Order: sequence, then structure tokens, then C-alpha cells
Amino acid sequence: MRNRQFTIWFLNRADEICLGVNNELDFLSDPDLAEIKEHLVLGNRDDPRFMHPKAPVKHVKYKHNLMLEDEIDEYYVELALKCLGNKSKTCDQDAQILLDNIRDPGHNRCFAPETFRDYWNYKGYKGKKFEIPSTLKMATAEYQGFYQILEQTKPNILVAYSQGGLVAWYLAFLEEKIFNKNKKEDPVIAGFISMDSPNYGSPLANPDNAETVKQGICDALLEFTREESSFGIPRKIKALTRHLGIKHVYRLMDFLGVLFLYSPFIGLSDFSATIRTFRKWTFGLDARYVNAFDDLNITNIHENNEGPEQTKFSVLNLLHQEENYLTQTPFACVAGCNNKISDILYSLKNDTLMKTFDPKHRHRRSCIFSMMGVVMTIVLTLTPGLFCFSLLLWKVTFRKFWKNLYSALFNLYNNVSDFPIDRLTLIFKDRLLTEIYDNDRRNRKQAYDQGCSISDSVIIPPQAHDCAVPSVNQLIPGENALFQEVNFEANHNSGKSVKSKGGQKNYRLIKDFIKACVAFWEKD
Repeated sequence: MRNRQFTIWFLNRADEICLGVNNELDFLSDPDLAEIKEHLVLGNRDDPRFMHPKAPVKHVKYKHNLMLEDEIDEYYVELALKCLGNKSKTCDQDAQILLDNIRDPGHNRCFAPETFRDYWNYKGYKGKKFEIPSTLKMATAEYQGFYQILEQTKPNILVAYSQGGLVAWYLAFLEEKIFNKNKKEDPVIAGFISMDSPNYGSPLANPDNAETVKQGICDALLEFTREESSFGIPRKIKALTRHLGIKHVYRLMDFLGVLFLYSPFIGLSDFSATIRTFRKWTFGLDARYVNAFDDLNITNIHENNEGPEQTKFSVLNLLHQEENYLTQTPFACVAGCNNKISDILYSLKNDTLMKTFDPKHRHRRSCIFSMMGVVMTIVLTLTPGLFCFSLLLWKVTFRKFWKNLYSALFNLYNNVSDFPIDRLTLIFKDRLLTEIYDNDRRNRKQAYDQGCSISDSVIIPPQAHDCAVPSVNQLIPGENALFQEVNFEANHNSGKSVKSKGGQKNYRLIKDFIKACVAFWEKD
């Protein structure tokens, strides 16, 4: 073997699969990696070379994550900006033209000079509000992008989950097509594996779907009242929710999240984590904000690159043009296919129960913090539209709605089978993951409706999804794949947990990929 050392970076909580929630596992000591252990090292984002000295980050908890998700959450920053930073020069003339087009503010608004600099300006930064950042910020050393970090730790193997898979693919595209066209002798990115990633976008990031998804969220929340009407939802409340916008639904989710966050009851105090997760998944439906979810919008993709000029150099459109398919970078892709609502509820239950018994969260069960929760809940509802909605909701169904909702959520921690699984499954299928396609993407709709074959033995069933992303949207086109697999045990939440069957299969596939990737570069 050549004397190469590969740096492993994780993206978007993929580290939870290999290292555990609190980095308690020693991934590199796994017996399956014994033969190549001396060739592997974990990346360290806490390195002073990679962190801005003025960034308001007291402690980097997930230091092996390339994309920071701590006090500053780079998850929400547009993909082009966080990957490129201020890197604006390349040696190849054709590649320079492509790079200039990507950095053109007319194509990617985040590169407008004042906007760009503001990502590293922390004056007045207020952090997060219920896990959603008040403003988008980067914590990298001044104006660095992820690609510049990777150049300092090359060669790198990227292990990516969810949005992180698209980030890894885009970084590999930047290397192959712009910065390092002949990478065989000196690769920056030796390979990447994406799991449960929206590689063809997500219905939950398309504002055109906001109305159907909004109604689906309302239906799912109100389903717990157990009234015998359409989808089990009181008709008066259901009619009222039709007049709400997606921003009102977000505010309602914040309302419930804070209410449960400061609940004195075990389990309910951390049920807010479940609401926070779904709030995060659907953030892209709100067209008022420019953020990373804009890059997951399927309407950015156009066949034969014949779309509007402003989306021609978008992340998804560039990656899905045949001339931009990867030819030098080995990759692997794992599509989650577990769309059983009972399993997503179990996985969310396990997440929140684990946090419930974490000593760091016990203070939330005190009565003092419960009173704070009531005050914060009132503050959250002090907007005319939602305040009137809250009063009306209180008046119309005070006893039935709140009593049954509270009881149903509490029962989650005892028996998931109490939930109206069949009706929730219909809501997911007919509302939350129904994509509005136009003629440009009719082939994608057909692949989703009818399923598709990855190989003779690996088939994605019709209308398969992982409760956040359609399974066919998780595949990556191109001939350079070491393997593409389907994980029938993983939903979008359980796939990142090594304690679940889906996460355990992903863990095995990660090890297989790392060994195959090292062998690919070390062969004679």
C-alpha cells in the first residue's frame, strides 16, 4: 500500500451512526477496519485553522462534523456558499467561466458582496429560536468554505447523511469539474457515501407544495383528538386551518414545542424534539427565507439545461446535467425505504426518551421552568392571526382537543399502537410527500409511482419514501458508484441511529465503503 492517510469527515449527524450521540464510540477501533486503521484519521472541525476566532461557539460538540451544527448551525446556509466560501480562482479557463457563473449574484444571491460578508459578521447574532437560526452564519475561519478545509486535510472520505449527502456530492463536483480536473494523483475528495439524502430534492423543500403539506401537518396534529369525522379531525377546526398560511402552522408548531419543552411530565418535556425535527424538515416550504432548502427544490432541475437563467447554475441543476456526472470520484448511495408510520413514531420516541434521561435535560421537568414555558407560549402567540386562532381553538374544543392531544402524546411513551397509524399513513402519502410535478419532471413522477430497479436484486418499490424524502430521489446518477443499496429498515430519523436496525445496516455499509474506497486509491 502507498503511505496515504485518509481523513474521515462526517456530514449532518452521520457521526451519530459511527460515534454515537455523545461521541462515546471508537469507530476507528472497529475490528472490520483493523487492516486499514493506520491509514485513517478523523477530521477535527475544532482545529483553529478551521474556526473563526470571533464565532460565538463556546464548545464544538460534534467536532468530527465538517458542517457545524452547534450554536452556529451551518446546516441552513446555502450549499454553494458554504462549500465555496471565497474561493474564486481556478487554473482552467472553461472551469473559471463555470465558477464565475456559480458565484454570480444573479444566479446565487448569497454571493452578493454585502450579503456574503454578513455570513461572517456576528454582531447582534441572537443564536437559535427553537432550533431555527435567527440569521444564517458561518463559523469557518474568515470566508473559508468547506472545500478549502478539505484541501488542508486531503485526501478525504466523506460520510454523509440527509442534506449532507448533497453537500458531499456538490463538493466532489467542484473538485472534478472546476478545481482539480485531473485528480488521480492528488485527490482532495477520495470518495463519499450518502444515506437518506435528497439528491433529487425533497417535496418538503418545494414551496409549491406548501398548501398540501400545511394541511397535512394540521391534520396530523389534530388527528390525536380522536373525533369521528374526516381523518378524525373536528370539522370546525379543519375548516379553520384552511385559512392559515404555512407561517401560522410554523408558529403553532413552535407553540406546541415550547409547551412540551417545559412540561413537568417525563417524556412530554422532550417531545419538543420530535416537533423540532419535523419543523426542520419542512423549513424549505416557507418561500420568505433564502436558505439551504432552496437548493433542495426539485423545480431547479431542468432537462437539457433549458430552464430559466437564474436556476441554470443551481446546485441540483448542475449535478443532474449528464456532462457533470462524476467520473473520477468513487461514491456509494444508500436509499432509505422504511415508510411505516409506526416505525417513525418509535424512532422519534426512542430519541426523546434517550434525552429525557440525560442529566442535562432534567431541569426542564421543574415547575419553575413549566411556568416559564407558559409565559413563553403566550409570547409566541402574540400575533393577531395566531392569537385569534388560539382563542377560537380554545373556545371550540377546549376540553376535547387539549385533553385528547395531551393524552395521546403522553401515550406515545407507553404504546405507539394507540396512535391512528392507518390514517396517519394516508396523511403522509396523500399530503406530506405528494410532489407537484410539471412536464419537465414527469419521468421522476413515473419512477416514484411505479418504483425502479437499481440492479437485478435491488428494487425500490412504488411510492417508497423514508417519511421525508422519496426513495428514488436519494439515488445518484453516474457510472462511478462502488454500490447503490436500499435500506428497508431505515426511515429518515432511525437511519442515523446505530441503536436502530436501519442505523446498524448503514453502519455496516459505511465500513464496507471506507474499505472499498481505500482499496480504490491504494491499488497499483
